[in-house]
Amino acid sequence: MIEWKQITMQEAENKMEVLREIFDIVRLLKGSDLQAAEMESELAGKKHLCQCYAFWNKNKRCDNCISLKALDEKKQTSKIEFLDSDMYQVFARYLEIDGEPYVMEMLKKLDENTLTDKEGYEKLAGKLTVYSEKLYKDVLTGAYNRRYFEEKVKDMSVDAGIAVIDLDDFKLYNDTYGHDGGDLVLTTVVKVIRHYIRRTDILVRYGGDEFLLILPGIEKEVFSQKLRMIQEKIHETHIPGFNRLTLSVSIGGAMFTHGKMEEAITKADRLMYMAKGHKNTVVTRWDLKQNTDEMEKENCLSFWSLMILK
Repeated sequence: MIEWKQITMQEAENKMEVLREIFDIVRLLKGSDLQAAEMESELAGKKHLCQCYAFWNKNKRCDNCISLKALDEKKQTSKIEFLDSDMYQVFARYLEIDGEPYVMEMLKKLDENTLTDKEGYEKLAGKLTVYSEKLYKDVLTGAYNRRYFEEKVKDMSVDAGIAVIDLDDFKLYNDTYGHDGGDLVLTTVVKVIRHYIRRTDILVRYGGDEFLLILPGIEKEVFSQKLRMIQEKIHETHIPGFNRLTLSVSIGGAMFTHGKMEEAITKADRLMYMAKGHKNTVVTRWDLKQNTDEMEKENCLSFWSLMILK
């Protein structure tokens, strides 16, 4: 019987041939290479790819690399990982080959047939869904939280309309109606926004009373109309039990077509602050340019009118 922890390379290769009849992927990762990739990632701000993530084709180092964990603790570890919509069970086992530390990684794709029965698969899927919601959903409003933005959205490269939505006078709501009233304002605003966006759109609670709305694949004109509709519907909404409370939001909108999404968010945020100067207003980059052009045109006409009168 081959000992796992101290074997020759030939014995390791023989073992891998047997394991390939059970697992979809079986491969060896050299311990020194894993440690070097980890060090380079930390020194370079996690810009380098982790060696154990070559299969996953992801653009950043794994935050929970079980191969490194197996190497550090000299034992076997496992976790569930996703590649697109496919789910894998991943095992990483420490061993020494010809006196050198290695990690053997074994991957098995999971579906209804690989679990005990359909009920077991549904229970697992349900638990993963609940875990994802707890991890990425804002507890109060049900919108996505900042963690979801940082981990799932920030690096998106799809064309999209980007809007920053900020509640006007939110501190006043809290001071006047208490935190229960403030919470009700937040949940109400989110319900209104959700009612007028698509299932594919992304709503993030970006700060205390500030929301980030991302609408992939939307035309500029439609995006403007959508933001104005949201602004108007929020303003028209009455909150039961708080009849004297009038809602309003200031919205800044920008289109994201290339570069970094955070740059588009910064532009939308600046436009939102311009909107807050008037309150209950939507300001977009193209509307701003159009208004500026119209003002220049009016100034020019006024100048020539004065010249004619003279």
